[in-house]
Amino acid sequence: MKDASDVEIFEKLELQVHSTRHEIAELSKKKPNDALNTFKLGHLNSLLLKCNSLLGADVALDGFTSFGEDQVPTNSDAVFVLAHYTDALHRFRLANTTYFDNKFHWLVSKSKEKLPAPNPAYRKYKD
Repeated sequence: MKDASDVEIFEKLELQVHSTRHEIAELSKKKPNDALNTFKLGHLNSLLLKCNSLLGADVALDGFTSFGEDQVPTNSDAVFVLAHYTDALHRFRLANTTYFDNKFHWLVSKSKEKLPAPNPAYRKYKD
């Protein structure tokens, strides 16, 4: 990460992915084979594209960037994809934090300031 604004972007995106996964997982429990509606699909694809931009080479799913407009995913498809993205975001968090002076800190290249970070174990998605 370059600076504190990158940390803010990551944390906001991570929370959005977690909450979206939770909401769609609830739908999937009731009706796993129902298709996502247009609104949810648009939100999901926007979120996935932002994640792809942030994650760069550490892609969540090889060859996948977002759902095509002609391939409307089911609730269970969306949960499957979001599970891979939550794992990739967690790997990103682990790769961009370090532990020293008895605290976790973000690794930021353009900041001399030590930015505190939460323990990555507490930020892992839990079903």
